[in-house]
Amino acid sequence: MAELEKELKEKPVFSEDAAESDALSFSEEDVDNSGGEKFIDPKKKKRRKRLIIFGIIGGVILALILYNVISGIIRAQQAMKDMYKDVAVERHTITKSITGSSNIEPNDSYNVMTMKSGDITADYFKEGDTVKKGDKLYQFDDDDARGSLKSAQNAVTKAEQGYVDAVKQKAQTVSGNDISSKNSQNAINKALNALNDAQKSYDDQYLKADISGKVTNLAVKQGDWISNGANIATIYSDTYMKIRVPFNDYDAENVAVGDSAIVTVTGSGDTLYGTVTEKSSAPAAAAAHTMLVYATIEVTNPGALTQNDRGSAVVNGVASADSANFEYINTQKLIAKTAGKIESLNIAEGDSVYAGAQLAYIKSDNANSTLSNAQLSYDDAVLALKKQVLSSDTFSQDSAIKNAQLALDDAKTNLKKAEDAVKDFVVEAPIEGTVVKKNAKNGDTRDSSNSTEALCIIYDLSSVKISIEVDETEIAQVKTGLEAKVTADAVEGEFKGTVTKVPVDGVNENGVTTYTIEIQIDNYGALLPGMNVDAEIIVEEAKDVLAVPVNSVNRGDIVFVKDNGQQHGDDVTDAIKNKKDGNGDDERVRNIPANTTVPEGYRAIKVQTGLNDNDYIEIKSGLSEQDTVRTLNTESSSFGAQFGGDDDITAQMQQNRNAQMRQMQTGGGVPSGGGMGGSAPGGGNRSGGGSR
Repeated sequence: MAELEKELKEKPVFSEDAAESDALSFSEEDVDNSGGEKFIDPKKKKRRKRLIIFGIIGGVILALILYNVISGIIRAQQAMKDMYKDVAVERHTITKSITGSSNIEPNDSYNVMTMKSGDITADYFKEGDTVKKGDKLYQFDDDDARGSLKSAQNAVTKAEQGYVDAVKQKAQTVSGNDISSKNSQNAINKALNALNDAQKSYDDQYLKADISGKVTNLAVKQGDWISNGANIATIYSDTYMKIRVPFNDYDAENVAVGDSAIVTVTGSGDTLYGTVTEKSSAPAAAAAHTMLVYATIEVTNPGALTQNDRGSAVVNGVASADSANFEYINTQKLIAKTAGKIESLNIAEGDSVYAGAQLAYIKSDNANSTLSNAQLSYDDAVLALKKQVLSSDTFSQDSAIKNAQLALDDAKTNLKKAEDAVKDFVVEAPIEGTVVKKNAKNGDTRDSSNSTEALCIIYDLSSVKISIEVDETEIAQVKTGLEAKVTADAVEGEFKGTVTKVPVDGVNENGVTTYTIEIQIDNYGALLPGMNVDAEIIVEEAKDVLAVPVNSVNRGDIVFVKDNGQQHGDDVTDAIKNKKDGNGDDERVRNIPANTTVPEGYRAIKVQTGLNDNDYIEIKSGLSEQDTVRTLNTESSSFGAQFGGDDDITAQMQQNRNAQMRQMQTGGGVPSGGGMGGSAPGGGNRSGGGSR
């Protein structure tokens, strides 16, 4: 024993701390039964120490794994509980629609063009005006055409007279008809005079400017009914003006017609140079027994003078005794020459007009009918004489009469061409609508530089339309007459549209074919062309039908209904259980997953579905309004929408536990995440898979 103690002191096996730790690991075989100490192998004691440490660590790991597994199961169970909710079967209106975006277009539009070139002498509208089809828009300078028309009219008159003369000449050769022939000739002359008068009354409907100048004192507006002789307006030329100033009679001896004059404008002091054009023949008495002689002086208007301005003059060093107002030299009182309605008024206060321009059209039904009747009377009179002559003449094909008839026919043909030519200088509205842009106006000239530009643009805004593209997979569902709902960000409210055009030809781009359909909107309110809108076309609708959320319908048209004791005609709960156990082959549940489990407290009901939208699906049979169904709670669920019941969740939890145990057995440590990872594997289709 003494030797052993000596050896230990010289070569210690472990420190005091180690001894204290090793003392905990002594077993019975390390102690002598006689009470004496037994020798302990140091290597054996070190190995036992490591085993104890590993045992403690393993226990901690196992505890963590069990905690994570249990926590995962609890979380999964809570998630599964939150995944679903119960909802009542309700009635809804379900619609199936096609949507698209576009911009507002007018129902029709027209770029008004003309082949004519020359000066525009009148325009009859303003931008924003509404015009009717056939309304006059522009008048081009037609002086040459009207000259040709006048010549054609004269030619007709001459030809008619030539024809009458030929008939008269023939009548004089026919014996026994002197009295009757003379009466017929008188009738023709009378009818011809009436025709000329009627033509003048007809022409009086068109008021023209005799001079070039500006319009003032406009007393009427378009649409007014006026009488013959009514004052329409005054046209004045301000290019030249005159002033009638007085001179003392003894100074007037030095003033003569033709003398140069210096005129000073009162107020501005501007100096104008003119010529004396008139001088009163005798002096006139004025205040304070003064005798005055008046001289009229014409000056060129620099552009600013009006009749409100005054001036004085100096002629040959003699100053006028007083100042006077300037006057316009050339004026025209525009007076109505017939009674009627002002169908068109082509002038406004202050407008500049050209000599010969048509300023207004006073429609007189009486003048039109009178001209027509006078023409008929004249034709009848001529025909009567012709018949009279031919009835008494064995030579009915008299060459003189025949030639006169041919000349008259040619003259009438040329007259028709001349009338058409005059009409070509008038541009009329091709459609009824609103003028949205006016590019040309009175005074403009059309030539090669602007002949391709539209005179104006007219929109038919009796309705508006939109055009949207529909995919080839949906076009078969779109029919004319279908209703469309139209909304716009710029305008509040919803507008009703109707599909008016469904094409049969589409446009293929990059392998995708689309069809452009048109939707008409009659009551479009404040919508304007160009505005962006969204359209929804209702292609199918089920009103007031039983419906459940789309997520309630599982594969095979199965719905889980809260078991309240109510019987259902197509309860397939047992069929599903038998299929899961492998003991049944019910065709009603043939296409549902084999692992589907009917949740506790629910019955599985086979339903017939109909139309669906994004939220609800129509139930045609199988359920009633007293039923409550289970559906996915998409707002709070932490899992993807799955079919197949609770077994899917249970299977996922088991897979997670197995993975954790394998990881532990291979020494991989605690799995990251500490619980269920990912979403449960799908046991079927996602919700919304019911019949459509």
